[in-house]
Amino acid sequence: MSGPTATGAAALLEQHQRRIDLITQCANEPNRTEFDRKWLSVLRGCATWFSTLPLSPQLYHDAGGAFRCTIETAFFAMRLASGRKFGTNLPSEQRRRIEPQYNYAVFLCATCSRLDEPYRHFQILRDTDRVEWNPSIHGGLEAWLGNSPYRIVVRPAPLPVERMRTGMLAQVLIGSQLLAGLDGEVLAETFGAINPVPQPQGIETLLHKVVREAVNVADESDRKAQRGVFAPVNYTVPSAVQVAAELQPVVAPAHTPASPSPSPSPSPSPSPSPSPSPSPSAGSSVSQGAPQASASGDATIEEPSASPSTSGAAVVSTPMQSREVVGGAGSVDPSPRRTAPSPMAQAQSLHEAIGITREPDPVPAPAQIRLNPIENWSQPSEIPSRIAQLMEEGPFRDFAFLFIDRAVKGELYIGDKPTLRSILKYAQSGITTLLEKSLRRFFVEQGLSDWEEQVATETTRQGARNNGAGPIDAMIALYTARFAAHERGHEAIDGLIATHVHDREHYMRIIASALPLLQMLATGETGLMLAPKADDFDDEREIWDIDKIIKQKAVLYMGLDSLSNNIVQKAIASMILSDVAAVCGSIYNFYDSPPEVVLIIDEIAEAINEQVIQILNKGRGAGFKAFVAFQARADLEARLGNAAKMLQVLGNLNNQIILRLEDSDTAQWFSDKVGETAIRNMTITGSTSTGSEAHIGEFTGGVSRSLQLEKAPLIPTGLIHKLPNLQYFMRISGAAVYQGRIPILQG
Repeated sequence: MSGPTATGAAALLEQHQRRIDLITQCANEPNRTEFDRKWLSVLRGCATWFSTLPLSPQLYHDAGGAFRCTIETAFFAMRLASGRKFGTNLPSEQRRRIEPQYNYAVFLCATCSRLDEPYRHFQILRDTDRVEWNPSIHGGLEAWLGNSPYRIVVRPAPLPVERMRTGMLAQVLIGSQLLAGLDGEVLAETFGAINPVPQPQGIETLLHKVVREAVNVADESDRKAQRGVFAPVNYTVPSAVQVAAELQPVVAPAHTPASPSPSPSPSPSPSPSPSPSPSPSAGSSVSQGAPQASASGDATIEEPSASPSTSGAAVVSTPMQSREVVGGAGSVDPSPRRTAPSPMAQAQSLHEAIGITREPDPVPAPAQIRLNPIENWSQPSEIPSRIAQLMEEGPFRDFAFLFIDRAVKGELYIGDKPTLRSILKYAQSGITTLLEKSLRRFFVEQGLSDWEEQVATETTRQGARNNGAGPIDAMIALYTARFAAHERGHEAIDGLIATHVHDREHYMRIIASALPLLQMLATGETGLMLAPKADDFDDEREIWDIDKIIKQKAVLYMGLDSLSNNIVQKAIASMILSDVAAVCGSIYNFYDSPPEVVLIIDEIAEAINEQVIQILNKGRGAGFKAFVAFQARADLEARLGNAAKMLQVLGNLNNQIILRLEDSDTAQWFSDKVGETAIRNMTITGSTSTGSEAHIGEFTGGVSRSLQLEKAPLIPTGLIHKLPNLQYFMRISGAAVYQGRIPILQG
């Protein structure tokens, strides 16, 4: 079979640009230069390494399939890693430093795990001299081939898997300079996770688990794609009359080409193609001939008769017609409108509109994203605090905080990242499954190799006394006797056991106060956006959080539907702003030069919480500039519950801009803020007089003038009530006062 035309690694990267864009967003690098240096250079190296090679006779067997598999595996791994939490046993400062390293390590392991796979399954022969390619000797295929065509011969039996050889090839591909940026512990786990063991025994690191799952997902997605392409067509045999009718010639009128008209813009979700695609990527096209672009050399595949066929459809991934995220600034129109696609990310749902953009675009396109409002925190207790503060004060809120806190710490112990969805699951169904996972990990970490036998024995013993006893009860008994009784337990497991043995009926009465709130936030349309599923690869929407938005210099716009659903709106706004406060605190504590961040909150009375007050009070040290808008001071007082809190908010607003106000109290507050001014009061008096004995033309007179300075409000409240449309008064910190007019744009 004649192979594709050589066009180099750049063509392969261009074919998979959509996936690379998603990897760029997951990489969370502060600038494009850093991404190109650390991430794109590795992908470019993989493209030159594989060229147009297939991966194996069974999987990704199309031209360029090996590199397509690399891109897919890297994307799946980055998505899966976003649902995991690395370094949970470390202090916040160390965890903040180590998490980006693990994120990068996941990418390196995913891209390098298949470097040896084509060589295991194929003999690659250069046509010019019939020399066989050996990656351990020759390195990447493209450089070795040059412009020479090559032939692929399927081996009768694949070579054995050698993980050490794959690790050595990965070291050559990545380079010592990039590996030097990883700590020793992360580096050791990285080489232990490259080409992961399909069925590991004993302790499995979280990094190995993520990469192993990504490899499995990539393999399974290609199997599903092949089943979709090559599925047999089932139909009934037509009769001879039907066949004859179908074979009758049909004369169709000639088609007159019309002047091109603008085609409607595609939806962010691609419509199904008439023919099924073998690629799990939403941006894949299928060609039964040669691929549209690829890398080095013309290839011919030769197969022994007993070998599986590697011929078939060639798959070339193309960028998906959807939104991209690029640098800059922008906004989101909260009213949905169908326009041409542009590099902007937005969101629109029944309850909210969330959008991200990093470059202004005159024609924004509606496209959804996902935003995790509990992604950033310094201490795990911050997560239940954000949920508890949405509940009414009282003992039930305190108990709900306690149980949610235990579940969150249990999730972090097993390496899962808490989401609103997972918290709702454990609140509704109980923490039995979470406790079992935690105990399994704990026993293995403590070197208790025969714990399963001991649990089976304990289960039998307890079952003889209590018919309701199960394996989890035996595991708790083993943990208590061997570890907790000797103060060798783990605080997360201790909390989960306390919840497990708590009276179930009493627990449900307590947690019932939090269930309606969690149900609103973690289910339905809102739940899909605020509690993203990292393992849902059918959902192409990007997953963002506040830290990524700030680090990647993006713009987030949230249009909350407070008019239609005030309860959900307040909960969403409170949790998002709490996440903003957590990132603000992290910047304040750890950044040498904080970035410039602008926070704008319209109708602040609908969204204010304790975290917003802290941002207003201390956010300037983290580079935050806050702009808040409200109608009247009474709105803040009603929301916060007392005047002291309202004055605390107003006291942190250094600059004020007001338009026409109807509320006299707020107008008086602003009038008092701008202060008084001295006005001149000039009094002029005149008098004339005549004497009784004076001549008729004689008289006396006098004129007196007096000038006094009096205090008066610089801006009277009556003037504030009478401001024309779009005219305003502005007070700048330092007592500078201005009057201005916003021009009215017409046409």
